[in-house]
Amino acid sequence: MGIALGPNQYGKAENRVVRIYRDTDRHEIRDLNVSTSLRGDFTAAHITGDQGDVLPTDTQKNTAFAFAKEKGITSPEQFGITLGAHFLDVTPKANASRIGIEEYAWERIEVNGSGHDHSFVRRGPEMRTRLVTHSECRFWPSHAMGNSG
Repeated sequence: MGIALGPNQYGKAENRVVRIYRDTDRHEIRDLNVSTSLRGDFTAAHITGDQGDVLPTDTQKNTAFAFAKEKGITSPEQFGITLGAHFLDVTPKANASRIGIEEYAWERIEVNGSGHDHSFVRRGPEMRTRLVTHSECRFWPSHAMGNSG
């Protein structure tokens, strides 16, 4: 009996994506920790070393950075939906994507009784966590993975 390659996935974990909006005098901040993975038929990569069907993990990371800048981060859920759909569009051998996102909260530093327009401090150790899974043409709405504190 030979050895058979089973279902597999790969990705890039824990990429810190920080987007500061400076469009107005009062700045806003979104701070995410993004993990991406793709599932699919990547047999050639394992058997023959052909990486042609594989979206490199650094490309996944850099796409997250580019999307934060170009498309913005309205919410962790929307960011995960957009990123996961894109990865499936550009990786034909992938049949599913999984985007895990942790969001860290920031608050304005108080100066003379009110929040400063462009100075922030981390709110605390809590984080908002979301998971978005795309499979073929469907996606499952993100859900909380749990809060860490």
